[in-house]
Amino acid sequence: MSPENIKKGLEYYEKAEEEQALAISGTSDYIEILEELQDKAGIKETKKNVVLPVITIPKLNPSDKNKKVFIEIKNGAFRICVTEKNGKKNNLIFAYPDDNKFIPMYISFLRETVIIGKQAIKDYKIYPKSVVFDIINVLGKLKHNPPKINPKWGFQLLPISASHEAKLGFKIHTFNGVKLFPVEIIFAILFKYLINIASKHLHIKNIDLRFLQIKLTPLQRICLKDVGKLLNISVNVESHL
Repeated sequence: MSPENIKKGLEYYEKAEEEQALAISGTSDYIEILEELQDKAGIKETKKNVVLPVITIPKLNPSDKNKKVFIEIKNGAFRICVTEKNGKKNNLIFAYPDDNKFIPMYISFLRETVIIGKQAIKDYKIYPKSVVFDIINVLGKLKHNPPKINPKWGFQLLPISASHEAKLGFKIHTFNGVKLFPVEIIFAILFKYLINIASKHLHIKNIDLRFLQIKLTPLQRICLKDVGKLLNISVNVESHL
């Protein structure tokens, strides 16, 4: 599945400003692609008509050229920061969450609105098959080189094609039946969540992804670049040990 095809199924909206929650829906073309993959995997799901929401992006401000946006990933959690260049210094002007806190990279598909973070952890305790986590461990893994299975997973990993080099996808029990999501879509949901928050402060055309305490493989870097294509932004990937 190419990033262009995956992109057809990525549309988000904020449920409410105070919740900063996202939902995912797909075009008819994407649903057909997804169903084809599910047929190969022996998965069935209930069809449902979907309405694609519209996201408003702030207009480009000349002062934005001095600002830099980066997402930090550490110990299976993440946050977004914005710095502004002032002379030779880069000053932190925005961070979410603040106080150097990070959001757990747990995603719950239990409801029509995708929930990220602590509430998703609560959902996992009751409906583990509807919650995805350990996403970094799956990034860049292939059908012939799968990650070590965590017995705590409620989801399953399945190849998204019959190829020996096929990437792995997450088989998830959603509010609307069982679905198979490539790892790029899962990361796109996570990053879009933070980007939507920061977009209220500036127009975002590119971001840095800073993976702390982990060394990324070339294939992992390629996958993250594909996530940027899905989100229509330029992505620079950094790895810090």
